[in-house]
Amino acid sequence: MDNPSHPSGALPDTLDSAVRLLTERQREILQLVQDGRSNREIADRLAISEGTVKQHLVTIFRQLKVRNRTMAAQLGTLSQQNSPENRTQDPPDAGAEEEASPDAEGEMYYTSALQPVSMVVARVPITEAMVHRLGSAHFGRINRTLQQLCAAAAHRFGGVMQAIPGGFLLLFGVPRMREEDPERATCCACWMERTMAEQQRVSPLRESLSLRVCVLSGEAIASSGGGKTTLYGNMVSHPCLMSPHVCDGVTQPHLSPATRQALWYNTQRYGAVTAFFPEGDALMRAMEPVMEPLPQPPLVGRESELRTLLASAAEAQAGASRTLVIVGEAGFGKSRLVQALRTLLTVGTTWLWLEGQCRTVANRTPWYPFAALLAQLSGCPATWTVSAKAARIEEWLQQHHPEQAESGRRLMAQWTGMAHETVANPIRDPGEPVQQVAALLVAVLSATGRPTVLFLDNLQWADPDTLAVFPHLAKGCNGSPVWLIGATRRSWLRLFPGADLVSTLSLNRLTPKSTVQLLRAIHPTAPGDDEVHRRLAQWSSGVPLFATELGHSALARHRAALARPGTIDPLSLDHRDLLTLFPRTLQGLILERLDAVQVNWRVVRAIAAHGRITWDALLDLGLHARATTTAAVEHLFKVGLLGETGAGGDRTLFFNNEMVRAAIWLTLLDGDRRTDAAHFADDRPKSGETEGATRWPNG
Repeated sequence: MDNPSHPSGALPDTLDSAVRLLTERQREILQLVQDGRSNREIADRLAISEGTVKQHLVTIFRQLKVRNRTMAAQLGTLSQQNSPENRTQDPPDAGAEEEASPDAEGEMYYTSALQPVSMVVARVPITEAMVHRLGSAHFGRINRTLQQLCAAAAHRFGGVMQAIPGGFLLLFGVPRMREEDPERATCCACWMERTMAEQQRVSPLRESLSLRVCVLSGEAIASSGGGKTTLYGNMVSHPCLMSPHVCDGVTQPHLSPATRQALWYNTQRYGAVTAFFPEGDALMRAMEPVMEPLPQPPLVGRESELRTLLASAAEAQAGASRTLVIVGEAGFGKSRLVQALRTLLTVGTTWLWLEGQCRTVANRTPWYPFAALLAQLSGCPATWTVSAKAARIEEWLQQHHPEQAESGRRLMAQWTGMAHETVANPIRDPGEPVQQVAALLVAVLSATGRPTVLFLDNLQWADPDTLAVFPHLAKGCNGSPVWLIGATRRSWLRLFPGADLVSTLSLNRLTPKSTVQLLRAIHPTAPGDDEVHRRLAQWSSGVPLFATELGHSALARHRAALARPGTIDPLSLDHRDLLTLFPRTLQGLILERLDAVQVNWRVVRAIAAHGRITWDALLDLGLHARATTTAAVEHLFKVGLLGETGAGGDRTLFFNNEMVRAAIWLTLLDGDRRTDAAHFADDRPKSGETEGATRWPNG
């Protein structure tokens, strides 16, 4: 980008034309900026939202090539003085111009973006007749009760509560986004409904008025300027937010179609949350009617890892097991590899397979992965309620493991206590000794008399109590026919206290050849065949999940083209196709991982917008002070997101992974997208490029 500063006394030849190109509304805003008005004052004066003012300012700053409102006001004044009727006046002293400040109100570049958000809207439909009948004092008590209910829900499920007219809003995804935000929001709504029905303390809500709870999922424009996050856009004007009467006559809580779709996809990818988890049943009911399952991707490029697992299984069957943790980043195929092992071990063999899902969506849910295996061992049908399962487990322990019955009873009381947590007296962290829980599990597993696999998936999401039990459980299972397997992302190992008790199997990226083989298995009839597969493999960067989703997107596009007679597959193999093929289902995963490594979002968005930007040009954007921008870029190198070529101020920065750049590009507002980079051209260094030093961090 050109340097937005203008030298003293130098008026750009295109300034007048640039001002004339502004719309009438933008010229009104520019005039109010010259008058010293704040964004809020401008919004009130023009009867528009503050977010709309900010977006107009972004366009004005870019049109005038300035960095802040002070410079825009000065150039607007210069344009007026340069008009024919004012040509004889001297220009103002440019030396009074302010330096660009990262905290200046006009500094808008890349502070706002489209962000996946889920929200729970809890409101009470109120009419004048209700107020007259019940009295304002009664409504005050109801509002306080609703506030307590929402505060407890926000604390339990990790949401941010805000007051709205007639109720409260619980936000999930702000300020930090998580993949499971739709599940958290849905479970939060279900918990509120159940608590309202079961707890006497919140009975006034049900007795006097009808509480409407709606779960929305979608994209909202999130602005992080001024040290706080503000949402605006179409989603925050959803009818359910505007009027609680919209949800009248529908099953409560009301889930939007986008929420149901997100729940279904995450369940297909990661598996359902632990069935024993109270809101797990609600999640499954929320997805009814059952949608078509995702196609199972073939296992390609993991043959050596599968042989390693089978060799370890043979040792476990001989009574010499050793706990194994499968380690790999998100999308590397950990769960898919274990599914292949399960198929081989459980078909026509004596193996017993037990599985616990560590993916929960609420706080204070201790040892829930182990509840699922106890339910399996005791023969609890999946359709039973939580209380029925707990009663069956207690009865089974008393009958088959009387020495562990007391520990099991207290454990069941802890779980069912979580299911009936009250608003006024939330359950505290459990005090059940870790050793007793581990002893209970080892005893029931060893008594099966069969070689047994206990698989705990998604350990990176496990609660602290489960992590504390894991090393004790590993110690008890090692050297026996019980084989404990865990799957987790690489960062979890740094937190694991019993590393000496486990072996690890690391999954890396697929080779280009294996990635092409995977894509051929998914999309065997691609026009152009090998060239299409090679390009899709390049975009996926050896990540099996990326390749699988891209392959299915390309296949769906190919089938749609075949359904239209006389048309050909429009896949043109350039990077514009990556934007059309990019699976939106992957966006949450990529953005969450970027958030987890604590990237500087303004810098990341700026580099994604340009695609290939020199160091000097990045500094000229004035996003932050030079030291802050430098530190942010060095961090991106460290985590492996960026590469560079060249040297000095001319060194060029670019994303190593085009899928990551595409995910960020799709969140950019139109005003932040570079018109000369809108084609999303291939900005990676070409083969044989030797100019300057090329830096390719690992990752």
